Amino acid sequence: MAGAPTRAAGSRAELDERRLAVVLEHVAAENERDVDRAMRTFLRPRYEIVPTGDVFEGEAAVREMLVQQWETLPPVTYEALAVYFGDEGLVVETRTVGSRSDGHPIDMTSMNLFGFEGDGLVLERCFFDQVTVGRELYGA
Repeated sequence: MAGAPTRAAGSRAELDERRLAVVLEHVAAENERDVDRAMRTFLRPRYEIVPTGDVFEGEAAVREMLVQQWETLPPVTYEALAVYFGDEGLVVETRTVGSRSDGHPIDMTSMNLFGFEGDGLVLERCFFDQVTVGRELYGA
C-alpha cells in the first residue's frame, strides 16, 4: 500500500515477543490474584466479557471486576494452550483449571483476545461458552 510505513526486518517478531511477555505477565498476575500487578500490565484497562455483554472500562471498573471475580469464583488458574498473533494484538486459547468447594474439578477452555496499541495492552476480550462455565463452576 502506497505511503504505508515499512518495518525493519524482525520488528514484527520483536513486537509480538513484547506483547506476549505482557500477556504472560498479566496471566501470572491473575493466577496469583494480584490486582495491582494485573493493573500494571495495562496501558488503558478494559475488559469485555462477550457472552454476558459486560464491559469494564478504566482502572477503577477493571480493578473492581477482578476483585469481585476472585471473591466469588472458586480458585482457578489459567494456562495458555496456544497463541495466535495478529496486527492489533494476540489471541490466547486458555485452559482454566481448579476445583469447586465440593472438590469437583474445573477444567474448561476459552479464547481471550488481547488488544494492543503498540506494545501497550488496552483490552482483554473474553469468549467462552456459558453452559460449560455454569456446569464447571456451579454444577448447573
